[in-house]
Amino acid sequence: MPAITSATGLEQLAALPPQPVLITYDMLHPQLPFFRQPWVQKTLPLATSIILHLSVIIIGVTFFRVVPRIVQAVKEQIIVPDSTIVNDAPVGGVQNPGLGADPNRSAAQDKVDSADSTGLADKKSETLSQSLAGGGADNSTDTVIGLGSHAALGSGNGVSTAIGSGAASGDGGNLSPFGVPGGGSGQGPRSPFMGISGNAHTIAYVCDASGSMLAKMAQLKEQLRAAIAKLQPVQSFSVIFFADPATKPNALSPKLIVANPDNKVKFEKYLEDVRAAGSTDPIPGLELAFSMKPQLLYLLTDGDFEDNKKVLDRINQLQANMSPKVKINTIVFTDPTKADKGIVELMTKIAEDSGGQHRIVSPDDL
Repeated sequence: MPAITSATGLEQLAALPPQPVLITYDMLHPQLPFFRQPWVQKTLPLATSIILHLSVIIIGVTFFRVVPRIVQAVKEQIIVPDSTIVNDAPVGGVQNPGLGADPNRSAAQDKVDSADSTGLADKKSETLSQSLAGGGADNSTDTVIGLGSHAALGSGNGVSTAIGSGAASGDGGNLSPFGVPGGGSGQGPRSPFMGISGNAHTIAYVCDASGSMLAKMAQLKEQLRAAIAKLQPVQSFSVIFFADPATKPNALSPKLIVANPDNKVKFEKYLEDVRAAGSTDPIPGLELAFSMKPQLLYLLTDGDFEDNKKVLDRINQLQANMSPKVKINTIVFTDPTKADKGIVELMTKIAEDSGGQHRIVSPDDL
């Protein structure tokens, strides 16, 4: 178009018809940002909700899986069934009680590495003569032989020892073996029965009350009374008698009860009414005992069960649901010369599989 330089030109321009304006699609539909697009506006709330709920579910599942493991991380008590039958002997079976990890570890000290020492001192003697004489190290300046100002228990002249005559003021004896001090892991009270003991806090006694036990029932009751009497209030227990499979097992309580004086009186009254009769099927009694989740179970009988294999299989099934396994001490209550081979083998296997002890106890020995 030529340049317009005059008023006439402006008039001419005004006389021209209007030019059409080209309107494009982009002008009618401007490009929106991603998060302002309609499909994003519709799906974003739903997607956000799904992600949020999935996150909550994942966190919840993870939390409920981890927390029980943290709670169960408390060190499990070691249940130690004793293996010695000695009348009136100490019970429990733990040689070196303490809070360590090994019940077989003797006392030790961790201050001085001593390769050859048998005493109980925890300090190193300052002189060879004191060590050889059995005395300890401290501030004693007395001679090894002779009566000094720090005389130990006793009187007269002699070699200094921790207990005896002579002079000493030390720590008593040579160094104990070098190692982690503290002893083993036998914490827990004792639960003796029929000469077999354990350190469990929860105990179930499952005993045969079939007709074959008629002549032995008085002795069995006496042993049970002695066992329950020695339990401490920190322990819980129950007693179950089994006999004919057609009848329910005769239990002191469907659950473990605290070994306090009131419950011991309850046990005495319960025991008076127990009678021996019928056949021998321990499975109902064992099922009830396992439902109580004891740490230690005593199983006593005087002869074969009706189906030994069925009993063993059922115990294995019950143990599969227990963590940790229930320790089972088994007792065949009969004359060893008359014990049936089948029941002895069964009871031995039950005890060995569970980490318990097996014994044949003769009524004549009680």
